[in-house]
Amino acid sequence: MTRTRHLIIVGRSRDGRENMTSLLVNAFNTGDRSFTRLDGAPIKGDFPDDSIVAYFSSKERFQSVLAECIKRHLTLIVGSSDVKATEYVPSEVEIPVIIAENLSPLVMGVFGACERLGKVSQMIGAHAFVAEGHQKTKTSAPATAQKIAGYFGNPPESVGSIRSDPIARAVLGIPEANLGGFGAHFIAVSHNGTNVRVSFDTQGRSMYCDGLKLLLGKIDELGNDLKPGIHEAHELLFG
Repeated sequence: MTRTRHLIIVGRSRDGRENMTSLLVNAFNTGDRSFTRLDGAPIKGDFPDDSIVAYFSSKERFQSVLAECIKRHLTLIVGSSDVKATEYVPSEVEIPVIIAENLSPLVMGVFGACERLGKVSQMIGAHAFVAEGHQKTKTSAPATAQKIAGYFGNPPESVGSIRSDPIARAVLGIPEANLGGFGAHFIAVSHNGTNVRVSFDTQGRSMYCDGLKLLLGKIDELGNDLKPGIHEAHELLFG
């Protein structure tokens, strides 16, 4: 029988305002899974040895949390767009580290599709362009768009960005109620008369709770079969 493992959510609430940490705390308050919320390291407490840490804090706090997870052999999910796996996580890391820049289940499905489309595009020399729009208060890197650009061999700085409420409302079609938290992404690939355009948007953050629950269930299911090293969330879920 699959055992439901304890969850440690690392992230700071913002005076009761809606953010990932507060949303996750509310989502897991149903009692389906035992959890603890912490601001960061040290990870103190009598937690089970197979607990899962879900990290949603800043890059400045990450190294100390990673060190704690390694010391206590805890599985780590990195849900912060600030943390770049290649920069912050050693390739030979001794625990399972799951990179999840975007936890929306549908967007994780798009990652898999873009990964294949990117391979084909680079093989035939197609031109690919990636652009994104977010709420005007977003200051962190557009991790989802940069990840997609990487599938096509494009550097992170090639991504076009919009941080404007009027453009988001009038051009991107984001409702007024969601201007405080959204992500819109656009991919255009062209080659020899064939044009492929893909667009998607996320409004609010509740879908990330759905994705985290799916990912936790998969980690529970895999148990000891989840080996140390860096894993992509969408590959872990969908193969």
